[in-house]
Amino acid sequence: MTGGVSALSDVGTVPPVGATPDLQTLSKRGTGSWDENVSVTPEQLATVGATAAVVAQDRDGFGRRFYERLFAQAPEAPPLFPDVRDEQHRELVGELLFVCGAVADLDRCLADARALGARLVGYGLRPELYPVLGRALVDTLADVVGPAFDAEAAEAWRRLYLLVSEAMLEGAAGDLFAP
Repeated sequence: MTGGVSALSDVGTVPPVGATPDLQTLSKRGTGSWDENVSVTPEQLATVGATAAVVAQDRDGFGRRFYERLFAQAPEAPPLFPDVRDEQHRELVGELLFVCGAVADLDRCLADARALGARLVGYGLRPELYPVLGRALVDTLADVVGPAFDAEAAEAWRRLYLLVSEAMLEGAAGDLFAP
């Protein structure tokens, strides 16, 4: 990626989409200051995996729609993404698919998300843009997946995004306390 921000990037090799973790429920419990009410169940992960498979079929189309929605919802965002093109669209979807599979190893997924959050600070991504990214993501998923993207699917994606974005924000805040 050159000169801009991808919603998620450089987080490693893609595990299988929809891999079910050994944990009953993925949550931020026991990992510091995380809210114990934020969790993703194995059923929600299966829902995320099924909808992610639809997204994987049209990486360019999904990426294009995502950035169109993001820029419509956050007019201040385009300067953060100066090189949005087909390659970036495919990269965005690849990164989403990575996260869908990486949650099978929650500790690694959250560590990668924290590192990503720390890197994105350098691109100018501010905390107030994270909710807009989440809304654009869920709205785009609903558009691309169609009727199969019901209220349960939307909730599953919101919860996964909340887990990942909170870790990213922790990583971004880490620089505030560096000597």
